Amino acid sequence: MTNVAGAPFQILGRRGPSGKLFVGWVFTPGKPVEQACQEYADAMGAKMEIMTGPEAERLIAGVQRRGVKRSETGAEAERLIARMQRKLH
Repeated sequence: MTNVAGAPFQILGRRGPSGKLFVGWVFTPGKPVEQACQEYADAMGAKMEIMTGPEAERLIAGVQRRGVKRSETGAEAERLIARMQRKLH
């Protein structure tokens, strides 16, 4: 998951074995990005990587260049967090 303050959206995805990044969801958190990132990390356990800095900024810029529209509203992101938390318990 990206954590880029001031970005128009964040990205939840995965990193493949070769290090390549795969975009899963593009969403706008319904709360401050740091809080949303922490809740996703808590829901996913230790397997969650929070990306910051130039790597995360490049990923967001690449998605913007491709014209990807936001696919999840804040409310939908909240439901996603709840589903992930239920799967972990």
